[in-house]
Amino acid sequence: MTLAQECRQLRRALSVLEETSANEKTRLIYEARLKAARDKMAEIDYAQDKGFNKGIRKGKKEGMAMGMEKVFALIDRGISPTEAKKMLGVT
Repeated sequence: MTLAQECRQLRRALSVLEETSANEKTRLIYEARLKAARDKMAEIDYAQDKGFNKGIRKGKKEGMAMGMEKVFALIDRGISPTEAKKMLGVT
């Protein structure tokens, strides 16, 4: 093999090596971006679930307070607490 042929083969080998390295870097960049996007989506999902659950708890608390106000209003009108709860469906 001549020196010129060896040089061509070396240049080709270096070219393949550079291309492979570039592809590896591109893949790593892609994977890092994909992971960041997935992490962000998980963060958003978590925040939405947390907010939804907080809203449910607040709604239940406010609903119970409103229900109890109605129970007390009926009690003030002379209805027994047990009967007032039955009338309003409060357990």
